[in-house]
Amino acid sequence: MRAFNRVLSLLLGLALLAGGLLVAAEVAAALLDRGELVIPTRRWADALRATTFTDARVVFAVVAAVGLVLFVAEARRWPKQRVPLADDQQRSWWLVRRSLEQHLGRAVTTGTGATGARARVRPQRRRLRVRLDADVAPTAKPAVEQRAAQVLDQLIGPDRSQIRVRIRRRERVA
Repeated sequence: MRAFNRVLSLLLGLALLAGGLLVAAEVAAALLDRGELVIPTRRWADALRATTFTDARVVFAVVAAVGLVLFVAEARRWPKQRVPLADDQQRSWWLVRRSLEQHLGRAVTTGTGATGARARVRPQRRRLRVRLDADVAPTAKPAVEQRAAQVLDQLIGPDRSQIRVRIRRRERVA
């Protein structure tokens, strides 16, 4: 979402800058009696005088809908980018959430019989909520949970996580 916010802010800023420069150039041209440069102000003014509110409802509805979608996207709580580690009384250490998710997925894949694993980490107040989606036989689920708990204990300390494993692929019958 940060990248979306930055791109949206950049585009909005550039549009406002270009619009401001254009308006300044139009005002300067009007002061010098040069006429209209780009914006047909007389034609626009006549069109706006002839337009009623009922004609502009569609435009208002579209603008309101876009504004509502942007508001909901910004108001949504996004997962934190950093995961706090155990505090050593002098400094606080952090892990990047996405890197922790990738590390957990690789550790489960290499340390168990899983052929693939994807982890999602959601930091909560004092614990981590971890969801692992693993391609493994249902009988190997405890091994996956144990491997994930072992890796998390090494990285962030014991008893700070809640791990939930989902099996993506069922065991094949020969």
